[in-house]
Amino acid sequence: MRRRRSRGVLVVAAVLLLGALAVAAQALDQTRGPQRRRAPYFFKADPNASGSLRPWDAIETGAELPVFRYPLGVRSPGVIVPATDPLRQQGKVIQDTVTPLSNFVGGVPGSDWAAVFNPPTRYYGQSGQEDWVHFRVMFPRRAYRPTSGEWNWFFESHDDSGWTRWYAAGQIQPEVPELAIGVDNDPGTRPQLFMHVRGGQDTDMHAPTAIFTDRPLRRNHWYGLMLHVIWSADPQRGLVQWWIDGKRVYSHHLADLWQRPDGSYDHVNVDFNNYRQHASWNSTVYYGVVEIGPTQASVVLPRR
Repeated sequence: MRRRRSRGVLVVAAVLLLGALAVAAQALDQTRGPQRRRAPYFFKADPNASGSLRPWDAIETGAELPVFRYPLGVRSPGVIVPATDPLRQQGKVIQDTVTPLSNFVGGVPGSDWAAVFNPPTRYYGQSGQEDWVHFRVMFPRRAYRPTSGEWNWFFESHDDSGWTRWYAAGQIQPEVPELAIGVDNDPGTRPQLFMHVRGGQDTDMHAPTAIFTDRPLRRNHWYGLMLHVIWSADPQRGLVQWWIDGKRVYSHHLADLWQRPDGSYDHVNVDFNNYRQHASWNSTVYYGVVEIGPTQASVVLPRR
């Protein structure tokens, strides 16, 4: 009987202690004030969390392949795979190696590419929509070799195929991506990051707005690139802002989405691609965490 009584006393004491701790914790939270919560994002791809290419939708290198069937990527004809960061800073990353054989049937003649991408989605690239994009990219000193000129893209917001019927009728020229970031490697200059922006009426396929950073490309360096885009064919409403490693390098209102002859608008995708003129050598780019969200607070990358 004594043992039963002592156990009952212990149980009651334990319950009282837990209750007191809960009250104390609640009081402490109240003294700290409301806890800050991170703003929700639309999309996040982190190889450290997934160990694979998920949640990307597709791979494109010689053919378009669904990621759900190839979560660990492919190694031929181009290479799109999860890999260990060669600089040992980001943990798991995505290796994107373009080769002389990684070209796409029906693509631009005389070009090679290997890409991971999402097709047009509800959260990105529609007329009037506002998007923030934040990602890391690295160009390895020995393994990255751009071709001559500007055709060395690594990020594109690519147009959909809705324009083709007007092109077939002879009403417009082929549409080109509204927003693309690449490496300019013009002869006589040092390689540098740059951006092309296009938009407006696609009956007027004008030259792009070209933004050059005028800073030599840093190899073996993890760039943090952030974009803020309001998509519009109206130059008064469209907006593109660009940050590199926390420093804003461009901010301007301009048309950044195509409007078609019937008044409809393009709907762009999210495309991380190693895309170049055809060449006889391999060239590699690495991608770290990618986030897309509705506000700047929703795309703050973890510090590494």
